[in-house]
Amino acid sequence: MGHLQILEMISVRVTPDDDPSASGILVDDLLSLPFTLEREWSGNQGYYFEHFTITMGDREVYRSVPQQIFVRGVQSSTAFRDHIDERIPLEPGICHMVFHIDDDPMVNVELQVKALAPA
Repeated sequence: MGHLQILEMISVRVTPDDDPSASGILVDDLLSLPFTLEREWSGNQGYYFEHFTITMGDREVYRSVPQQIFVRGVQSSTAFRDHIDERIPLEPGICHMVFHIDDDPMVNVELQVKALAPA
């Protein structure tokens, strides 16, 4: 029997690298541009494996590599930051980023996908 997982996502922020003051994911020719993912977890102190998926409609278009994270405990928040520069096939509209802890889906975040404005 596994350990009891009590984690809460305190915040999540996705920003396009081309416009860090904006939020969401920018696409050019239906492929994502590089973006930064920041999030904070709080909960039982310990090591966990975290990964996230991005879905558009009913199809999964991206799955991150699981990485081990350490959460400091309930009385604090632990921040993580990743830079995603893979070109992910996305269309303008809404996508979902689902965070998994030890393979259990924990949080589903709705994100805007915006087309790059013409120069």
